[in-house]
Amino acid sequence: MKHEHIQGGTLSTGLWHVPVEYDVSNTMLMAQYDGIGGIRKYSVAGKWRMLKEASWYCGWSVNGELTHNDVRKQVTCRGKKQRIAYDTFRSVNMNVEQYCHSNENVLYTVYQVHNTGGSAVTFDLHFGFEIDVESYYSYNIRRFRKAEAVVPAVTPENSMGFTMTIAEDFSLQYRSNHSLEQLVHEDGRCNIHYRLTIAPGQTERLVFVITAGAAVAVTQMDAWLAASQTAAAAVDKENVWLEETFSSRDKELNALYGFCLNASLSSFKDLGGGFRGYFAGIDYQSPPRTYFRDGYWTLLPTLPYKPDWVRGQILTLANGILENGSCPSAVIYNQDNGQYEPFWPDHYDSPSFFAMMIYDYLAWTRDFSLLEENVNGNTVEALMEKALGYLTSFVPQDGYLFMKPENRRDWADNVFREGYAVYDLALYIRALSGASSIYCLLGQTEKADDYGNRSRGAQEQLKHLMKEDGFFNYKNSNGAVEPNISIELSLLILYGILDEAEQQSLLAEMAAQLETRNNKEQLFGDWGTMAVYPFYKHVHHLVEKTMAPYRYHNGGDWPYMSGIYAWAKLWAKDEGWRYPLTRWFQASLENGWLTPIEYYGPVYGKGSNLQGWSAMPAAAMLMGGAGLWPRLEDEELALHTPPWGDCTFKHIQFRGRTYRLSFAGGQWDIHSDALKA
Repeated sequence: MKHEHIQGGTLSTGLWHVPVEYDVSNTMLMAQYDGIGGIRKYSVAGKWRMLKEASWYCGWSVNGELTHNDVRKQVTCRGKKQRIAYDTFRSVNMNVEQYCHSNENVLYTVYQVHNTGGSAVTFDLHFGFEIDVESYYSYNIRRFRKAEAVVPAVTPENSMGFTMTIAEDFSLQYRSNHSLEQLVHEDGRCNIHYRLTIAPGQTERLVFVITAGAAVAVTQMDAWLAASQTAAAAVDKENVWLEETFSSRDKELNALYGFCLNASLSSFKDLGGGFRGYFAGIDYQSPPRTYFRDGYWTLLPTLPYKPDWVRGQILTLANGILENGSCPSAVIYNQDNGQYEPFWPDHYDSPSFFAMMIYDYLAWTRDFSLLEENVNGNTVEALMEKALGYLTSFVPQDGYLFMKPENRRDWADNVFREGYAVYDLALYIRALSGASSIYCLLGQTEKADDYGNRSRGAQEQLKHLMKEDGFFNYKNSNGAVEPNISIELSLLILYGILDEAEQQSLLAEMAAQLETRNNKEQLFGDWGTMAVYPFYKHVHHLVEKTMAPYRYHNGGDWPYMSGIYAWAKLWAKDEGWRYPLTRWFQASLENGWLTPIEYYGPVYGKGSNLQGWSAMPAAAMLMGGAGLWPRLEDEELALHTPPWGDCTFKHIQFRGRTYRLSFAGGQWDIHSDALKA
């Protein structure tokens, strides 16, 4: 297949039987369409995998003649929809649309079959799938430490639908607008056959809907079926909105922005009860959880559009903070009892991320009521102070930087780092600075001064260490240094920790070592932006995937980190910004990865699809390229000249108003729903 970018999505062309895998997600489900008219994956958010992965098969014939192998197709993927347009075969012109709406647990599939010939044709469609019984067993073993044997039961409702039931809350329901020619089921497998007679010049529209999890009323299935065109129109409207968020003369950047923003928007989940937050990605949904670090980088691209979602994320994460201020990697929401549970306790980047997301939310909204929200007997403000206080408890009396205990509990969770971990310290400095700004605006000068002094002291101490040892990854308390250049060092630029000369020195070093177009020592040519180089040298500090070079934390390309690096370059007005911003996107299209992936490399492949934090390049464009990165104390928007030239950002939500920002002729034109600025 050939894959190329289009406004807000991708276009793939090739033979009809070659898969084009495309992930979609909304607040209640995750699914993957296969580009052949099938559903390759389907999960209910936070609960079950409903379909056995890749079990769906599909084929069709005209007047008994199977589709020829050389029939071609075009597959368009945008937002929550995949559309397949086939070349005409035996006078039949067919397209297939598969989509989900933003907040319903239902998948729509629509076959539109048009007879262009002069005589009637018989169109046969045959497909099937298998329900994922293993997922049900796994869930029950994990939650209840037992699982009873079950036999899937199929109950036909009429000639147009049926229900497959494993248990009361584990069923799959199917409904269509045409009678089934045949339904064959065995254990958890279903085979479905339709036969349509289509008169000359006529079009038949075959629609089916699938939902799973707890059973819904037949009337609800009928309502969804009847609303298929309304739902399609709503999805198209969402896609138009997505395409409008950024436009310019640069087609690659237009496509990239929507490609990324869709991943962030798709990651938000509302599970009812108290859980409103961002899942990390397609492979991070069971048990249902939201991370501090993944959540922070995932929410930044959507904060300018959905600030209420970010508020929900903060309140959900607040449930994971212990009384001493320590924070887990993530917070699990137990849907069976409505309780929250820590996921991998005591991470050393999580407290900073909690404070940072509060600061960023306030900078965009000025909604200080968030600080007074009560979570488990503490206000959000108190929890922020506890979290920062926990990290401060690891600061020696004669310094300002906290010493991380020897463990792997931060984003680089395959690397045991101890002592001064620059990544964790950069976040800590930023978090302290943000807390100082919050208290300054609240008029609490004593607290503002305290946090500000600690932030400045930590900054100066870190700069002193780097003057002694150069730019480094981490320095143990015994003086041993991991001297590789890490893409994490981008944070030193973004958070103003380095002066201009130091920034330029670091950017030059990062470009030489991490951008594979420049690094001739690594063995695989120009393939992306490496997380570190040289590779980690202390073998006893490495575990699991990171043990291998070019893999995971040890030199893989993480699009979210590439986005942060691009943001730093854009903010510093470095002319090399485009490479880290787009090279991973180009690699994705080269490999047929049609949603932002978690990570990839030249040897070991890729991580999860539709990964939320891999939306960060969109934030880099808005906040770094356009300069729309507000400080809490700023009263007006302060924008930069975007290096790509004329462009427009639409639908921006800033402090209660909706903005359209247009750059043309060397200046910005700012419109809001209340005024023209």
